[in-house]
Amino acid sequence: MNLEDAWLVRRSRSDSRRENEMSSSRRSWGELERHFNPLDPKNEHHTPLITSPARILVKIDQHPSLQWPKGSEKGPQLPKSKYFYRYHREYGHDTNRCRQLRQEIERLIHT
Repeated sequence: MNLEDAWLVRRSRSDSRRENEMSSSRRSWGELERHFNPLDPKNEHHTPLITSPARILVKIDQHPSLQWPKGSEKGPQLPKSKYFYRYHREYGHDTNRCRQLRQEIERLIHT
């Protein structure tokens, strides 16, 4: 196999990959509808905040209507990651990326 043959093989692979990407982007509405559910909590639109959810949690942690999630019965486990999730009082992910905390803040905003 010479350089020219290798170039042709590589080009045909990239062309077929590009065609696959184009065909996958032309999905029917039914396929898109199956992947997007507006009632799914992941697709909720939240009120824009001027500070991070972690800072808001520090300010409202003593608020009487704040509903804390039910934590693990064992209590905080050994760290599996470097992030301590203050809202759930466990290690796992960053507090600012928590969907459940954003929903709770949104609930407090609208009450």
